[in-house]
Amino acid sequence: MTLRRKLLLILLSSSLLAASVISTSLWFAKITETDAAAINVAGSLRMQSWRLAEHVVVPELVTEDILVPLVQIYDKSIHHDSLALLADWSNPIGDQYRQILNEWQYIMRPRLQRGDFQAYVVQVPDFVDRIDAMVNALQENTERKLKGLYIAMIVALIGLAFFAVWMFRDVRKSFLEPIGALAQAASKVGRRDFDIDLPYNSGNELGQLTGAFNHMAGELNQLYQGLEKQVEIQTLALSRSNAALELLYASSRSLENNPFDRTNMVSLLERWQKLLRLQGCYLCLSGAAGNDNLQRVEPETSLSVSCDGGRCTSCLVETKDHAIPVGVGCPSGSNHFPVSVAKKDNQCFGFLRVIPAQGTQLSDEERQWLQVFVDILATALSQSRQREDERRLLLMEERAVIARELHDSLAQALSYQKIQIARLRRQVPEEGTAKEIVEDLQSGVSNAYRQLRELLVTFRLSMAEGSLKDNLERTLEEFNSRSAETRFELDYRIRFRPVDAHQEIHILQIIREALSNVVKHAGATLCRVSCYQTEGQEILVTVDDNGKGIDKDPDRPGHYGLTIVRERASSLNGDVAMVPSPLGGARVQLRFKTVYTENQNNAVESLAD
Repeated sequence: MTLRRKLLLILLSSSLLAASVISTSLWFAKITETDAAAINVAGSLRMQSWRLAEHVVVPELVTEDILVPLVQIYDKSIHHDSLALLADWSNPIGDQYRQILNEWQYIMRPRLQRGDFQAYVVQVPDFVDRIDAMVNALQENTERKLKGLYIAMIVALIGLAFFAVWMFRDVRKSFLEPIGALAQAASKVGRRDFDIDLPYNSGNELGQLTGAFNHMAGELNQLYQGLEKQVEIQTLALSRSNAALELLYASSRSLENNPFDRTNMVSLLERWQKLLRLQGCYLCLSGAAGNDNLQRVEPETSLSVSCDGGRCTSCLVETKDHAIPVGVGCPSGSNHFPVSVAKKDNQCFGFLRVIPAQGTQLSDEERQWLQVFVDILATALSQSRQREDERRLLLMEERAVIARELHDSLAQALSYQKIQIARLRRQVPEEGTAKEIVEDLQSGVSNAYRQLRELLVTFRLSMAEGSLKDNLERTLEEFNSRSAETRFELDYRIRFRPVDAHQEIHILQIIREALSNVVKHAGATLCRVSCYQTEGQEILVTVDDNGKGIDKDPDRPGHYGLTIVRERASSLNGDVAMVPSPLGGARVQLRFKTVYTENQNNAVESLAD
C-alpha cells in the first residue's frame, strides 16, 4: 500500500472513529433528551393525583373554583410534550402511558366532573401505582440507555486505544524508522562514507526512496572509488611525467657537457629503463653522422644482443613485425628511435632501441619522452661535431699561418745558408780539416732544411671536413695514386670514441710518416692501416706491411722519422712501438687513451703541441 493511501486510510479511520463516538453521544443525548422531563412530569402526576384526592375527600368543601384549576393542571401535565411522545412508543412504557391516559380521560376525570368524589378517591391508589410503575419503567429505560452508552464508550475507548497503538507502530515502522535511517545515511554520505545498505524494503514511496538511495550510494561509492583510482593514476602519471622531465633536463645538461661519456650514457639509459619499466634498452651510436659502424651502449641489466663483426648489424634488425634492412644507418620502427638531427642531411648518429616488458607497449607519451631524449642526444652530438669542426678549421688556419711564417723566414734563411755553404765549399781545398768542417756544416744545414720542409708539410697538412675515417680514406687514396706497387687498405673500427682535431692531426701525421716509410724503404705490396678501440676504451692504430721488416738500427743518426713519431705519440699521452707485423713486414703501433672534455684542445694548446 502506498504511503498516500495509508495516510488517507489513517485519517479516514480516525475521522470515522471520532464521528462514531460523537454520533453515539449525540444520539444518546437525543433519545434521552425528554426522559428526565418525562420522569419528572410522571412523578408530578402522582403528587397531583393525591392532591386532587385530598381536595375531594370532603365533598362539602369542594368548590368549582378549586377543582377546575387542579383538573386543568392535571390535564396539562398528563399531556405534557415529554409524556405525549410516549403515546407513539410501541413498548410497555407506551402501553402504560396510553392506559393511564385513557384511565384519566375516561374514568378519573369524568368522576371528578360528575362529583363522584368517593369513587375517585377509591380509585386513586391503583391509579397512582400504575403511574409509579410507568415512572419506574421510564427510569429503567433511561438507565438502560446510559448503560448502553457506557458500554459503547468503553468499546470506543478500547478501539481507539488499539487504533492508536496500531497507528503508532505503523507510523514508526513505515515513516519514522525509514526517515531516521535516511537521515543517518545522508549524514554518512556527507562524511563521504558510501557503505550504505538501508534494510527498509517496501513498495511504497519510502521504499522506493530507500531503494533509490541505496542505488545512489552504491553508484557514488563506485564513482568515488573510481575517482580515487583516477586521482591515483593521474598522480602516478604526473609523478612519472615529472621524473621524465627531470631526466630529460639532466640528460640535456650532462649530454651538453659530455655527449661521449659512456658511463654517463649508461646511467641515463638505466634511469630510462627503470622509469619506463623496460625489459631492456640500448643505444647504437657512431661518433660521426651517417656512419653505420655503430657502438652499442647498454646498461648491465639490459638484454644483450651480440654485434656482428664490429658493425653492430644485428642492432639494425627490428622484430619480425617491423623488419628493417641490415645496413641502414638510422632505422625507425615501433621500438626504434633514430638519433637524428635532420635525416635529409644524413645527420643520423644511430638509434635507440627499447624492449618493453612482456605484454606491454609504449604509450604515446612515453614515446614522446624517448624521442625528445634521442633528439637531445642527436643535438649534443651534432653540436659537438660542429664545434670540433670549428676547432679543426681554426687549427688549420693557425697552422697555415705558422707554415707561411716559417717559409718566409726560417726556410729562406736556411736556403741562403745552403747557398753560402755551397760557395764556401768550392773555395775550400779538397783535403784538410776545413773541408771536413764545411761538409759537416753542409750536412747539418741540409738536415735542418729537410726537417723544416717536413715541418712545413706537417703544418700545411689539410684536414678536410669529415671524420678521421674520411681523412684516412683520402690519405690512402693519395698514397695509392703515388705508389702503383703497393696496395693500401683501411680497417676502421673506431665507433663512438671521440678523436678531436688535435689528436686527428697527430694520428694522421703518424700514419703518413709510417706510409712514407713503407713507400720509401719497405718495398711492400700490401699495407693495411687499422684503427680500433680496445676493451679498455683505448685507441689502437696500426700500420702493417708485408715488406722487408724492421730496420736493424731505426734510430741511427740522420734518421729522425721514428723520433718525430714518438714525440707525436707522447703529445697524445700514448706510446708508439715498432714490432713485426702478422703480414710479414713491420708494424708501427700507436696506443693512446682519449678523455673527452668540452674545453680541451683549443687552438693555442694545439699550436703549443
